[in-house]
Amino acid sequence: MNYKIIKVLNNNSVLAQSFSGNQVVLMSKGIGYGKSKGDKIKDGEKYQKVFYILDSGQNINKLEKFGTEHEKMEAVTYKIVNVAEATLNFKNENFYKALIDHLTFAVERLQMSLPIKNPYIMEVSVLCQQEYAVAQIAAEIIKEQLNVEVGIEETSFIAMHIYAARKNKHIDTVMKNMRIINEVSQKAFKYAGKNAATLNYATADFILSISQLIKDAIAKKTIHTKLKGQICCCIPREWCFAQKIAEYVNNELDITLDEDYISLLALDVYKLIQL
Repeated sequence: MNYKIIKVLNNNSVLAQSFSGNQVVLMSKGIGYGKSKGDKIKDGEKYQKVFYILDSGQNINKLEKFGTEHEKMEAVTYKIVNVAEATLNFKNENFYKALIDHLTFAVERLQMSLPIKNPYIMEVSVLCQQEYAVAQIAAEIIKEQLNVEVGIEETSFIAMHIYAARKNKHIDTVMKNMRIINEVSQKAFKYAGKNAATLNYATADFILSISQLIKDAIAKKTIHTKLKGQICCCIPREWCFAQKIAEYVNNELDITLDEDYISLLALDVYKLIQL
């Protein structure tokens, strides 16, 4: 389906009309950048769009606010950046731009009553504890200044942005690594018969361990597991499972988890089963 732009709300949102006559909001990062009234957007071509059918005056009033709240968003973002950098003692010149792009898009979604889903809440709670604590402060700032409740899903996304800035990594890299850790953990929890939705000592310990293994492999760190032959013989099922996990990680990150890494992973899986 094609859409014709009626009004560019900002870089991330446009008011458009379908060729059937329905007015919709198209929301996606960058969807309004460089666009003008009358331009056409093809469905599914360049953007992953979110559609919101306008059906009330209340929603139109929300739209009118989008273009006028940018200054507020700038002030809120600066405050969050300052709090994060002061609290965690880091500086990153790219942090503000990445965060304001994300927050603008997220807040607009929430103002339009569109849900935000984050599948990495458990991983963030384990791997980004300090960043999450600051993200909770950020959530309070957003609530106080913009009257928007962001919730745990968006708070976790903010924590990932803080983590990326603190570690001087691109947010896409952090998101990809979180996805891989999440998928490996979910597979392992299922194999070990653990409740994947419940964070406890065993699941948190496994998430920390697999995260460290991946970091070491990305850094091409050589490890030596003296008992790898015995591990393979004593826990063959866990070893085979670890091989499959290693193959998945190797393919996703173009790295090599060799037999030493596989041995440690097999031990982690075995320990997860026992706890």
